[in-house]
Amino acid sequence: MGYNHDSNGRSDPTSRSWNRLYTRLMAENGNWLVEVKPWYVIGSTDDNPDITKYMGYYQLKIGYHLGEAVLSAKGQYNWNTGYGGAEVGLSYPVTKHVRLYTQVYSGYGESLIDYNFNQTRVGVGVMLNDIF
Repeated sequence: MGYNHDSNGRSDPTSRSWNRLYTRLMAENGNWLVEVKPWYVIGSTDDNPDITKYMGYYQLKIGYHLGEAVLSAKGQYNWNTGYGGAEVGLSYPVTKHVRLYTQVYSGYGESLIDYNFNQTRVGVGVMLNDIF
């Protein structure tokens, strides 16, 4: 269980933030990892009153070991509105503690500033910890 505060660090009128209480339920079996993270929004959402319409009330994450690489997918969805987003990623070790990471995200909620816009983004970066 935990508390999560997300903010884009901007001032009005582009300020976006929300607070959530969450629980993470995780299972690992062989090369597979599955995680469900339901949340409950607390406090004011004046900056973005319809954020749950696009972000839903949970996140589902799946990971699979492909040798040294890890293939992952995660997403959130609101069954009442039909809005959500999904990310597919692939990481590969460069050193013992550093991995190269590539991802594709499509849908709503990729960032707080434009959580209510449907978009597709591709990213490449460095990862310090993997999901396994």
